[in-house]
Amino acid sequence: CVDQNCAEGCLDHIKTVTADDMTTCLANYYFSGSAFYGAQWFQSDMYAKCGGTGTFALAEAFPNDPTPQIDDLWAWAPGGGPLMLPSDVGIDLGAQGYTAIGMQMHYDNPNLVPDLTDNSGVTVYYTETPRAQSAGMLQLGDKNVEMDKQPVKPASVTTELVEHTITCPSEATESMLGASTITVATSFLHMHEEGFFMSTTVHNKTGGFKHEFRVEYYDGGFQGTLDGNIEISPGDSFTTRCVYKPKAEAMFGLGSDEEMCIDFLMYYPMNDQIQSAFAGACGVEKKTVLEQSLAASGFEMHKIAGIQETALNRRFAQPAGSCTTSLPAATSAG
Repeated sequence: CVDQNCAEGCLDHIKTVTADDMTTCLANYYFSGSAFYGAQWFQSDMYAKCGGTGTFALAEAFPNDPTPQIDDLWAWAPGGGPLMLPSDVGIDLGAQGYTAIGMQMHYDNPNLVPDLTDNSGVTVYYTETPRAQSAGMLQLGDKNVEMDKQPVKPASVTTELVEHTITCPSEATESMLGASTITVATSFLHMHEEGFFMSTTVHNKTGGFKHEFRVEYYDGGFQGTLDGNIEISPGDSFTTRCVYKPKAEAMFGLGSDEEMCIDFLMYYPMNDQIQSAFAGACGVEKKTVLEQSLAASGFEMHKIAGIQETALNRRFAQPAGSCTTSLPAATSAG
């Protein structure tokens, strides 16, 4: 949390904050937590707006590590609940794990109403007994909003709905995992107010269906986490679909009045290749040589198309049809 009375550059910008109820926050904001192995120069306009006049450098606290590893730990948005990991899974802190944690808060005050206050924050629970496995985060879709300021619905799309399909291909998971596997514990499907439908589907190397995380009636004001416990093997692929019913002027971006398309997957055990070589992401960004090579060969990791609502095949709240199962005959006790 940012101390609004803190001078620029001081190291007590980061404080412990608790809140009884995160839902008391101002409408339309989310936060994400980023963790750092060692030093990190961390720039955010949050620091400038809340007490400083420039940027804040965590490298001042860790001068001996100029090349830290940076990982996102958790993301939250309106409607989301707490992060609950399996009982044998945790996030390593201290000498063998993360040595600093930064929290970023995003507020939305489009009418510039003065003197608003907020008591939201995060409570972190810890144990001094290490858990058997460490968790990591893999972000699918458009992690760093590479589509910033691009229209959600290009002029070429004439249907009311538009679908962005972003693939993390088999070749990527083979490179990430080698001979190992990971287990996806949770999925947090994230769009904003123009979101209509969102899903991530997992297929095996031969194209067979494995699992789908799916929100059929998306509400940007009431998001949440989906439980998984799905094993991911080398050669599996992820397909993330973000369907929007956008206003004509809708753009992608960081603002609450703009759009995103990200699936935050919490997985275990922590995989160094995912967190370092792939920077915890697979999708639009094409950061690795492999992803760039696939794109150069003509593989489309990101496709945009119009779609009809009936093509979504939504199952929730649909008639189940005639029930053919007979109830057991009534019995009586003597």
